[in-house]
Amino acid sequence: MLFKRSLSVEFYPEPLEAGGSPQQKMAPLFFTAITNPFGPTVTVLMVSGLSVTTNGIEHIPFLFAELPAPEVLLIVARNFASQARLEVIGWRYSGREIYEVVEHPFSPQVSKIGRLYLGSETSAFEIIKQLSQRVVGGCPTLILPSRLLDREQAHAICAAYLRQFADARQLFLSLQQFYGNPTERIKHDIEAAQNVAKQARSSDELLVLQQKWQEQQQQELTQEEASKMAEMMLSEGHIIAEIRAIQEAWSGSLNQLFPFPVPHVSQIQNRLKVILHGVVPLYFWIPQPKEQ
Repeated sequence: MLFKRSLSVEFYPEPLEAGGSPQQKMAPLFFTAITNPFGPTVTVLMVSGLSVTTNGIEHIPFLFAELPAPEVLLIVARNFASQARLEVIGWRYSGREIYEVVEHPFSPQVSKIGRLYLGSETSAFEIIKQLSQRVVGGCPTLILPSRLLDREQAHAICAAYLRQFADARQLFLSLQQFYGNPTERIKHDIEAAQNVAKQARSSDELLVLQQKWQEQQQQELTQEEASKMAEMMLSEGHIIAEIRAIQEAWSGSLNQLFPFPVPHVSQIQNRLKVILHGVVPLYFWIPQPKEQ
């Protein structure tokens, strides 16, 4: 009788410290980011014991610490084929650690957040679909699924992922109004929150108004709305504008805290460059420019 097992993911109740750099291959499979004036956050979900292979490049080192300069990676990325392949390393049915790499100007962290158990016949789509069930914090403004997915699969995962966030509707409305202009979108959202505060005549009334405003913004997305929102967020115009905004917000946060030259600031800047200009074009799905 053949041994069979279904794909499953176990997320820990609380993240665990990642500890030292493990001597094993890792596969970066899911990318999200939030652009806001309080410091942008970039998150990458990686799974140990898996490898993304494209044109002979198998994996990236843990924490991206040993990656070449972003300029070198960009040259390699331009030569990549459009297809990537997921390879299983070691015994198929052993549990694989899921790592969450969070990059923030002031509080980067790496945690073990769960374990992945492969099924007897498991596709990259099913694995990433399971990973995208992890929902923490507010709705991301940028989502880049793995290059292992085709366009239809990327859209399906993105739409389902967005419907899990209570504040997705607020972002959906803002994206419609300020498509391709994240700076104005953020400015508008801040002003909207400030206007609510101005209407209050006491601290108690402020809490009531804020709660009502949040409830209005936190109506669940319909399936059709989530599909439209996913289409916008996976479009070239949105992605380019959002990546640019993340870099500007990252630099702005650092300049606010360090208005004068500080040696280690360049190292903090380089962390983001390696991810956005190195890891993203190598391993994550970005729409190609439309032919004229």
